[in-house]
Amino acid sequence: MACSDAAAAHAMPCNRPCPPVRTRPHAAICAHQYARAHATVRAHQHIRAHAAISAHQYARAHAAVRAHQHIRAHAAVRAHQYARAHAAVRAHQHIRAHAAISAHQYACAHAAVRAHQHIRAHAAISAHQYARAHAAVRAHQHIRAHAAISAHR
Repeated sequence: MACSDAAAAHAMPCNRPCPPVRTRPHAAICAHQYARAHATVRAHQHIRAHAAISAHQYARAHAAVRAHQHIRAHAAVRAHQYARAHAAVRAHQHIRAHAAISAHQYACAHAAVRAHQHIRAHAAISAHQYARAHAAVRAHQHIRAHAAISAHR
């Protein structure tokens, strides 16, 4: 037989036969059980709701952390790639600059050698011409001296 009291209508079964409606202590016990059951359900729903909110917040926070880490990792990779590319460009420029300096130095040295050879060649030619001219003058003087001696006799 079920309790007819309005407060006990949704109560959990108390496993006792309900006394007549006029018995108020039983209705108070049923109402108390209902209140406790209702409080338990509410507490359970509250705990589950909190757990769901916490799980959702954790998932969102975790996703945000992962996204931040992903962005930072990408930025680090990009920075590393940029640094490597920049270093390669600098090394290439350095090599090209060295090659240009070396080529310039070689050209300068080559020009100096050529100029030196040219000067030495000119000096040799001049010395040769001077020797020939000097020999000719001496020969001419010699011939004139012989002629003078012959004329004097």
